[in-house]
Amino acid sequence: MPGRVAQLLDQSNKKHLALLIDPEKETDMLRLEQKCKLIAQSSVDFIFIGASSLGDANSMSVSKLIKSHCPQPLIGFPGSASQLNPFWDGILYISLIGSKNAQYLFEEQNIGTQLIEEMDKDINIYPSAYLIVDGGRESSAAKTTNSQAICASQVDEILLRCKTASFLGMQNVYLEAGSGALKSIPLALISKCSKEVNARLIVGGGIKTVESALNMWEAGAEVLVIGNHFEEHPEKISDYCAVKDRLNQKHA
Repeated sequence: MPGRVAQLLDQSNKKHLALLIDPEKETDMLRLEQKCKLIAQSSVDFIFIGASSLGDANSMSVSKLIKSHCPQPLIGFPGSASQLNPFWDGILYISLIGSKNAQYLFEEQNIGTQLIEEMDKDINIYPSAYLIVDGGRESSAAKTTNSQAICASQVDEILLRCKTASFLGMQNVYLEAGSGALKSIPLALISKCSKEVNARLIVGGGIKTVESALNMWEAGAEVLVIGNHFEEHPEKISDYCAVKDRLNQKHA
């Protein structure tokens, strides 16, 4: 089958790091190649790729370049089904559980399924709930999908939605503070979700220091996603990898 449901993570309880690349922002292919060389030489676990916009967002050409330079799995994290392409190894099949817009609860995914069925390639499907938490600035994802970010203080509401997603069989819960967030996901919320939601916890948005990354991993996040910070400081990715690797060795 072209699409097959798979586990994003094994049962090792290791911490993981994903880099988010927005193909719309990658207009300088030479600079992208240089970033890819840094990624290829690092212990980054995944490369997430996707734009919040509804168009194809240069997704095909950027994905092709990344796959030609990086051994890490390339995981689609698309704003729309039109960004899907055969260079992806897998796709976060996300449902915006904080949205009331049916297009992002089911309809866009329905289009994606049809495209995957027509592809001549096996691609791993990772069922994932996606919840936008208020990061102090309206995220591009919230703007595009007409979704209202949930305040981080509404812990009970967030837990309810995440638990419902896990009851529906979604294997991953992605808490997102948004691209360029002023505030990251609070540690107390990460800890609560890690303990009470039966799903793998992915956290992104507003991560700007290795100290904050370490605290999030220790609070219970299993995958951290860094986007804007990597775009601005690609040379610092080795620092995050070093912290992750030491943490995994410590708990091995």
